[in-house]
Amino acid sequence: MSHPTYDEALTSLRRIGAAHADTAGQIAGLCSSTLQITCGALSPKLVYEGAMKRGLTVKEFATMMSTDPHAVSELQWL
Repeated sequence: MSHPTYDEALTSLRRIGAAHADTAGQIAGLCSSTLQITCGALSPKLVYEGAMKRGLTVKEFATMMSTDPHAVSELQWL
C-alpha cells in the first residue's frame, strides 16, 4: 500500500485540519510538532516514513512516543 510522502501528509493536514486528517496526516502532524519535544533530536521525516512502513496507527504511534522514545528513534532506520 502506498502512503503519501511526509510533505504531502503535512500539506493535507494543514488544509483539512487534524480532526479530519487520515492516519498519515495525523502522524505527520505529531512528527512535525511534538516529536522532538518528547523524544529528542530525531528526523521527523524519517520517523514518519518508518511509522508508515510499520503500518502504525495514530494511537500506537502516540503511545510509543509517550512510553518508548527509543522505539520511536528506531523508526528512523527502517
